[in-house]
Formats: sequence, C-alpha cells, structure tokens
Amino acid sequence: ANRGLGLEFVRHLVALPSPPNFVFATCRDPRKADELLKLSEKNPSLHIIKLDVTRDDEIEAAFERTSALLEDRGLNLLINNAAINDKSGGDLQSQTREKLQAHFDTNVSAPLLIVKQFLALLTKAAE
Repeated sequence: ANRGLGLEFVRHLVALPSPPNFVFATCRDPRKADELLKLSEKNPSLHIIKLDVTRDDEIEAAFERTSALLEDRGLNLLINNAAINDKSGGDLQSQTREKLQAHFDTNVSAPLLIVKQFLALLTKAAE
C-alpha cells in the first residue's frame, strides 16, 4: 500500500467523513514508505505493517500484529491488491520457471493464503 492503488485506497479511507477506527496498510519495507508514514502522522487510525506477501512468516506476523491492535474486534474489510507484472520477460521463448513461479506466488498463491490467515478476523466482524 505504499504506492499505486494501495496508497490511493488508504488515502481515500482515512479521508472519509467518518473514517474507520483502524486502517491497516502493508508494505515490504515500512521505513521506505514515505507517503504512508506522512499519512500515519496525521491519521492515528492508520497502522503500517511490514508484509512481503510471498513470505509465510510475514503473513503470520502481519496477522498477529493486526489481531493485537484489534484486540477482540474483527476485521471488516481486506483489500488484497499486491501484485507483480514483470514485463521484462519478453516472449514465451524467454520465460523461465523462476519468472513464472514468482508471478504465481505473488498474484495467485499469496492472496489466497492471506485470506486463509485472516479469515477468522473477517468472520468475527461478520458476526
């Protein structure tokens, strides 16, 4: 959420007339997320959490951090928009297993694994 659509979602949410009590924005390196850091200074409801979506340990840590901040509350909305589109691969002849797997891990596996991890919090909010 440190650039592109993710950052715009965050900007929109914290600018609402009645913003959510909690907005969690994830990125691979929060120390380099200058725009998010500026927004969080003005918006105490914004929490920046480290997350590389291809790392299971970071998905677990993001869940634990989110759960701790929410305490006994659930999570109302999960926007899963991390993705890669490496166009340097060229044509089919230049594709490698590593390039294809990196896209699959980020764009297919990660969103499903994140929803799986956060499902209990989403379910709690729906009760």
